[in-house]
Amino acid sequence: MPDRDLQIETSLQDGVLIIRASGTLKQGDMPAYFMENSSLFTDKAVIWDLRGCELGTFTYEDSKRNLYAMYTRVKMEGVTRIALVCSDAAQFGVSRMLATLSTVRDFPAMVRAFRDMAEADAWVRSQGGDDSPYDTF
Repeated sequence: MPDRDLQIETSLQDGVLIIRASGTLKQGDMPAYFMENSSLFTDKAVIWDLRGCELGTFTYEDSKRNLYAMYTRVKMEGVTRIALVCSDAAQFGVSRMLATLSTVRDFPAMVRAFRDMAEADAWVRSQGGDDSPYDTF
């Protein structure tokens, strides 16, 4: 279950599920949210807006556990793209780690880190193009 310090709001905008988080994001919060709110994930594109968050302690192993925990739900719901929108270098680094792990671990959705909401929105709506998990910092 996500930490009570973490506040999450969701909205659906033209077929894209946007999840805005604020407060402290800790290891396990993202997969817990996926599992507890599976009815929201009926669309193929998801944007996690992490710009209002502070990150708790995340390690490489934490990131792997997060990704594995989300794997089944993402595959079942048919989510194909997940954009992680970040405001600072720490968020961007953790998000890139998740994106990189998603390519190595055969994750069913493409995951990519962004610093700009408009770029993230354009990417999740696209039908091809750059599927690399890397973005410039």
